[in-house]
Amino acid sequence: MYSLPKCSTHTGGYCKARQRLPLDMVSTMTRHTGKLITEQAPMAWRWHGRRVRLVDGTTVTLPDTKNNQAVYPQQNNQKPGLGFPICRLVGVTCLSSGVLLNAAMGGYKGKGSSEQALLRSLLDTFEFGDMMLGDAFYGTYFLLSELQSRQVDALFEQHGSRRRTTDFSLGKKLGERDHLITLIKPKIRPAWMTEAQYQSAPETLTIRELEVGE
Repeated sequence: MYSLPKCSTHTGGYCKARQRLPLDMVSTMTRHTGKLITEQAPMAWRWHGRRVRLVDGTTVTLPDTKNNQAVYPQQNNQKPGLGFPICRLVGVTCLSSGVLLNAAMGGYKGKGSSEQALLRSLLDTFEFGDMMLGDAFYGTYFLLSELQSRQVDALFEQHGSRRRTTDFSLGKKLGERDHLITLIKPKIRPAWMTEAQYQSAPETLTIRELEVGE
């Protein structure tokens, strides 16, 4: 019999090996695994046969290193040297299986760091016939326009400012506190949008607006 040394309980070797893994490889494997899992989820797990994709964002703090501070700035109200770098994350999750399908990360502030910007980088995750489910923050005109062009449905909670002006006596009535309304394209082009993208967006959008029970 061979006399083998006892396995070490120290995790240093594992941590060092993990740090050598290419980030792109880990990201690709995560997306591939998520795709395989969601494709094998039973049809009965879907919502009325529809693939529902949840979108949401969050922030996490990172180790306080010079490299992290340069890429992931801290909050404005933190004095230099006292706060931790903050990373913003947006993820796309399968409602049926709970698996993560894709994610994007960026700085807490700066160009291209908003949740909207990060979500735009993930739109190819959605397929024809999917349904996007998110909070009120995501229900913007140009996101709805892009999703309609991809034939992806979306369901968002109504933003507070819009809720205060809702009038169910207008538009095409579908039921009690349920109607179709027409949104008009904003006159000001967003800074992230090219002139060509702005011009190609439809002048109006028809959406369904309804109130549900508490």
